[in-house]
Amino acid sequence: MNGVIEDRVGPILMSAIVTPGTDKLTTLTLLLSEGTLDTNLAAADMFSFKIWRMGAEASTQLISSSISRVQNGVRYDLHFYGGEDAVVPAVGDSVRLMSGVLRDLNGNVPHF
Repeated sequence: MNGVIEDRVGPILMSAIVTPGTDKLTTLTLLLSEGTLDTNLAAADMFSFKIWRMGAEASTQLISSSISRVQNGVRYDLHFYGGEDAVVPAVGDSVRLMSGVLRDLNGNVPHF
């Protein structure tokens, strides 16, 4: 059989791991299905969050202090600083890739 195999599927979010740390630091590690090209995007441009606290949506209060791109963009570590009242990611919150933004190594973007 002859033919060409083409990759037309963008990166997929495979897992999200929340790690509470010391000194009011929480790290959200996001693992993607493949490497990504975009190195200068902010977390708010790449990821969409749904966070609920006390029965009200608090997603707009979530602010990433820094972001680390690791393993050729397969892993992203988002760092959040804040005290007890700060909105930081927790188990049960939702995160997804923004449609049409983060490109894989072939230039494909996430889509719904």
